[in-house]
Amino acid sequence: MVIDTDAGIDDLVALALAIRSPHLEVMAVTTTYGNATLQSATRNARELFRLADRPDIALYPGCDRPLLRDLVTAPETHGVTGAGYAPVPAPAAGDRLPNRRVLLEVLAQCEEPVVL
Repeated sequence: MVIDTDAGIDDLVALALAIRSPHLEVMAVTTTYGNATLQSATRNARELFRLADRPDIALYPGCDRPLLRDLVTAPETHGVTGAGYAPVPAPAAGDRLPNRRVLLEVLAQCEEPVVL
């Protein structure tokens, strides 16, 4: 399974459930803007993986803004970091492979169907 997320509060809860589920195989996560900025979404997902002891899940940042409108996030609901008002560590350097390439690579390596 590949999950694409903006890693705001709601998505962080869903992502936590997915990566701890014995019924799901999360192979990669791509992040994007939405309720949080791309930088915050990537940082939030990386911190969740650290807390869950899941360094095996590939994490790739995707688009940082909409194509046809200004970026609007939801800091009044999701806080400035997108993780509510929980402290989140400063961003760490991460993989910079574009997420569209991740999808192609993951799909090419799998013999069984992959859920996106």
